[in-house]
Amino acid sequence: MAYKSEKESGILVNDSTFSSSKMCSLDTLFIKNIFRIPDYQRGYSWKNDELDDFWQDLLNLQPNRQHYTGMLTVESVANNQYKNWKNENWIIKNKGYTPYFIVDGQQRITTIIILIQNLVEYLEKNEKYLGLTRQEIIEKYLYIKTKNKNIVGYLFGYEIRDPSDEYLKNKIFRQDSLSGSKPDTSYTNNLGDCYKFFDKRNRDFFHEQREIIFRKVTQQLMFDIKPISKELDIFVVFETMNNHGKELTNLEKLKNRLIYLSTLMPGLKNQEQESLRNEINTVWKFCYEHLGKDKRKPLDDDTFLRNHFVLYHFFNKEKGYPYHQLFKEIYTVKNVVSNSTFTSYKEIQIYISSLHKAARQWYIINNPEHAFINGIISDIQERDWLVKINRLGLRIFGPLTLAVYLKTENPKDRIRYLKSIEAYIFLIYLCAGRKSTLGNAYFSNIAMYLYNDKDEWTLDKVNEEVHKRTYGDDSEYYDYSPDRFIANIKDQFVGSKSDGYYNWPGVRYFLFEYDNYLRGREESKVKWTMPNSIEHIYPQTPSDISWKKSFIGFTPKQQRYLCNSLGNLVLLSHSKNSSLSNKPFDKKKKTIHSTGSSSGFFNGSHSEINVAESKNWNPREIYNRGVRMLTFLIDYWEIDLTKKEIKELFS
Repeated sequence: MAYKSEKESGILVNDSTFSSSKMCSLDTLFIKNIFRIPDYQRGYSWKNDELDDFWQDLLNLQPNRQHYTGMLTVESVANNQYKNWKNENWIIKNKGYTPYFIVDGQQRITTIIILIQNLVEYLEKNEKYLGLTRQEIIEKYLYIKTKNKNIVGYLFGYEIRDPSDEYLKNKIFRQDSLSGSKPDTSYTNNLGDCYKFFDKRNRDFFHEQREIIFRKVTQQLMFDIKPISKELDIFVVFETMNNHGKELTNLEKLKNRLIYLSTLMPGLKNQEQESLRNEINTVWKFCYEHLGKDKRKPLDDDTFLRNHFVLYHFFNKEKGYPYHQLFKEIYTVKNVVSNSTFTSYKEIQIYISSLHKAARQWYIINNPEHAFINGIISDIQERDWLVKINRLGLRIFGPLTLAVYLKTENPKDRIRYLKSIEAYIFLIYLCAGRKSTLGNAYFSNIAMYLYNDKDEWTLDKVNEEVHKRTYGDDSEYYDYSPDRFIANIKDQFVGSKSDGYYNWPGVRYFLFEYDNYLRGREESKVKWTMPNSIEHIYPQTPSDISWKKSFIGFTPKQQRYLCNSLGNLVLLSHSKNSSLSNKPFDKKKKTIHSTGSSSGFFNGSHSEINVAESKNWNPREIYNRGVRMLTFLIDYWEIDLTKKEIKELFS
């Protein structure tokens, strides 16, 4: 096989493969070639929808047909780059393999490699796919071992040993890597989910069916191979090309942009350039580790980036904010060439260091229970208040909360802040019904001031300002009032459905907090995550005669009003109670089934137990319970409601 050396770059080019554009199958693609995903690339991002589309394409592909799988853009790897690939150098030098970076198409290739690995694991000792033994398939597509098996050279993987690289080797290929395992990230979670996806499907196949799948992925899927000319700037190519499959997130694009800018900084030595590049990679690994730390609740890349941008740079309402500012105004080639402060070596170090610290705090803020279990936060009260905020949603307080957590380490100080924004969110948005964007610009600017120590902003000053905007007397700032609360609730009773409190956006959060109040020090019996957890005590379709007797003399409209009144709504501990929805009240309290088991309010949530103490259920009970619940609201959130105003909330 002939090779030639390009004069300036020292790149070995395999003449028989990718010196020009061509169509080929995976079988041809992996003839004496090694593929690496470079550090500026995103990690593996395909989820169930993309995997299912790919799988359906495979299943529907006819035996005599080929399937165009898409473009695969590759770049030859220079000698000075692959010389550090200790495990693969012997394959390149001794076996004549050519190394390539995958610039575009890595999601599809990664998916196929994981599928092949899974198919191989189902081969028995004497079984083959298309005449190839298990070992022959491994050495063609996955990895090659030296004769003494102490070195494993991988034919596909990541350029550097980031968490995805180690996960692929250890968890997918089942090989022990010298550098050991690293923390999981959202990308490694996706790799694991991809393997599970294929394993679940291949498990139910016979050998012949798996062999058909192997034939399809290795011989019938066709790639349009596009080699990248070294005259083109690879970072620009990556940023501007049309990304197939899932679109790159802005956090992924930013990583590429910063690495690119590090190569253009005037006067920067090679060692400094490499150091900055390594720092960028380290920070992004850390970010994705924490964004994906809780597998049940992975955090969105761009939401994190946007909230951090507000406190680090500035806030405005322009269309395309903040990504236009990130990529068109701040981190640009023009700024690098002109030696702008924003893009200096030191400033980028400071910026990515801030991102690094922010990723950990963003994880704590958004995944408090997971952080508490893992010992990252230790104060139970802080965890509980963060959980409350997560139930409500951070809303406009994302940047400010992130700034508070970056600037404050004392849990007691953090709790005081969390209490203040919890009251604001509940009273302003849910009770007063104000627009969800109210206060966005104001509190976003405060986040920037607090984080950057501007205008003497402290946490105490922040808390005072939030409190003033919630409870203050100045009409310019006073965003909550009993009148607004009353008007908002009355709006819920208008229209054809007239669902009243049942339709109130704050009802679920309020009922949850009310149940916590009733339970005192006892263990909670309700779960926030349980769907359809609110029950009408007096049912929406009261078919039993006992209900008609209890509500005799009330018009259908009045009955509907009572049904959707606050005092008639109860938070359930188990969905089984919903099966009793239209039963008479005594059956709702307790029903003994033919099996001998019993269900009902008597053994449900603390709210259910409280309701079960009533002998019967009628309009008076609904009103009295509603008043008790509103009294709790008044005391807990420290608001003023007169008897007249309370009455208005039930009329």
